[in-house]
Amino acid sequence: MANWASGNPRKAQRLIAEGVELARKYEIPYELARALQWSGEARLQSTSSDDQTLGRRHLWEARAIYERLGLTHASRHAEKLLGFESQPEPSASEPGIEALQGLPNLDGGALKFGIVTCNPEVSEAVATIQSIAPSRIPVLITGQSGVGKEVLAKALHLMSDRRKGPFVPVNCGAVSQTLIDSEFFGHERGAFTGAVTAREGLIASAHQGTLFLDEIGELSPAAQATLLRVLETGELRPLGRDDLRKIDVRLVAATNASLEDLVERGVFRRDLYYRLNGVSVALPPLHEREEDIRALFRHFWAQAVAASRKKLVLDDGVEAILCAHSWPGNVRELKNEVARVVAMAESGAVVAREAFLPKQRARTAESLRRTREQLTRSSSEREEILRALRAHGGNKAEAARSLGGMKRTTLLYKIERLGIRPEEYLVSE
Repeated sequence: MANWASGNPRKAQRLIAEGVELARKYEIPYELARALQWSGEARLQSTSSDDQTLGRRHLWEARAIYERLGLTHASRHAEKLLGFESQPEPSASEPGIEALQGLPNLDGGALKFGIVTCNPEVSEAVATIQSIAPSRIPVLITGQSGVGKEVLAKALHLMSDRRKGPFVPVNCGAVSQTLIDSEFFGHERGAFTGAVTAREGLIASAHQGTLFLDEIGELSPAAQATLLRVLETGELRPLGRDDLRKIDVRLVAATNASLEDLVERGVFRRDLYYRLNGVSVALPPLHEREEDIRALFRHFWAQAVAASRKKLVLDDGVEAILCAHSWPGNVRELKNEVARVVAMAESGAVVAREAFLPKQRARTAESLRRTREQLTRSSSEREEILRALRAHGGNKAEAARSLGGMKRTTLLYKIERLGIRPEEYLVSE
């Protein structure tokens, strides 16, 4: 601190980095939090965006340590330095929040922004987005459908200085390709047949806020070109107008497909991909986050029971079955399953494991786990075969040879068994 005050920031940062390393090595949590906080405060004063990003990560980690130590005042001070002090605390008396009490490794910082997780990979994703929250750098969130990409995007919006502006979510796959220019960029009255009134458009409605483009990989080539132009110039022209409008939006995109593969196949523009992929964050599927299955189930169950005003008691074997299931629909499927069971249960009933997952009713937790492991292996094998087919332009004989000398007939059998479609690996001309 003396070196910093005397105008020697490099030496100050070197010394505090040594302090952080020592505190980690000897597992001294309070001193580690203090060192991280000091480092974070100092780096936020830097003119370097990299320093500021690292500073925010240090403050976020310090906040988490203070929270674990029960030092509420210190954690709130760290939140104030991060600019989160205006974000309301989740009430411990709310049914969904109360049900989470006592869970190990519950991420209180993520919970503050609506993300329920005990998983280190999800916590790392949250730490990443908060570190770049004040910047305008685009963010690309990847993960399977229903895994919580929109929740993470909304958290990024709330962490940024745009939190008072609009958050506009758009499902690109649900927008009609014939009306996409009108939907995205707006139009004037009379711009085309049926345009009886003027419309602002989705991008303009996110001005000074955050635009979340879900399933970005489903945009048509024409829409990709127009979106790229808007991102590069910060200007858009509604249909039927000659003048340009300046737009200030933070873009967050999400996809359940690999944009890199779509680029290689010629389905997605390479220049747009690089424009979107400022910072990439991946969310793992729910079946890889068993601790989150338990946390999310308790959260959704408490909320659904409170909303239904029923008195329900859970059987002891329920959580074991749910944690063993593969949840192909991820968080969305789990939430819907909880809502279904609560809606069908009679007040005062003891809800047994048989009420959940009717198609798996006769299965044990052990057999469900074996099925989940088989599905995971099949998914890995599918990706490996797809990579080989893409690398050899769809030539199955060459792809088979590259897969350890596999026979072509064996590859054809696996392609059929795994449901691999030609459009997944053939390059678009």
